[in-house]
Amino acid sequence: VIGRLDDMNVKRPTPIQMQGLPVALAGRDMVGIAFTGSGKTITFSLPLVMAALEEELRMPLLPGEGPVGIVLAPSRELARQTYDVVKDF
Repeated sequence: VIGRLDDMNVKRPTPIQMQGLPVALAGRDMVGIAFTGSGKTITFSLPLVMAALEEELRMPLLPGEGPVGIVLAPSRELARQTYDVVKDF
């Protein structure tokens, strides 16, 4: 995960990430409002990726098993954007 963030040139968390990641990693609900390109997608998807990786370490998934998590998006465009950000983790 750290290597992928480095590949994405993420050096420091943005304000929405500083506020949102601890809340999301704690399993709490939140509403975050921030400008386009501020890192909201990483903020809500990184805890899901981390949980999926931890789950796979505990019990490796067999082909065809899953999903471990699901993201609902209000539009196809937003779903595609989320997929593009998360797919390499």
